[in-house]
Formats: sequence, structure tokens, C-alpha cells
Amino acid sequence: MNSISIRELHQSTGKIVRSSATESTVITDRGRPVAIIKAITAADLPGQSLPPGHWQSQSRPVLATNSTAAVSTDRDR
Repeated sequence: MNSISIRELHQSTGKIVRSSATESTVITDRGRPVAIIKAITAADLPGQSLPPGHWQSQSRPVLATNSTAAVSTDRDR
């Protein structure tokens, strides 16, 4: 489990949140643990499906060509 300060969280929020998908991260304030960032699972949302756009809820397309065309098409939707 990673441990970082609030200051580090402010400086690198996106990177830390993405890395928390695979390993929980403890947030500290002046050395004291105050929060944990962890990946969400279906068990965290009883009776609900995962939110649209959640990385576990989307199937990954199999592409016949390079990914540039697929990314452009998806972006332009």
C-alpha cells in the first residue's frame, strides 16, 4: 500500500488516482493517515451497476487497423 502526503496528492492527483486502480493509497496529513484512495468495485455499489464510463464496465474493441482511426471516431462522437 502506497502512502503519500496531501501535498503530493495535490501535485499529482491524476497519476495517484490512476495508480490506485491497482494498489490502494493512504493519504497523510502531517504524517497522520486521514484517507485511503482505492479502486471501486461492484461490491462498493450494492444494488447498482458501475457508473457509465467506468473502466471495468467498458468492453475493449478489437481493431483491424491502427488505433488512431478508432480514437478519432470515438473522440468525435
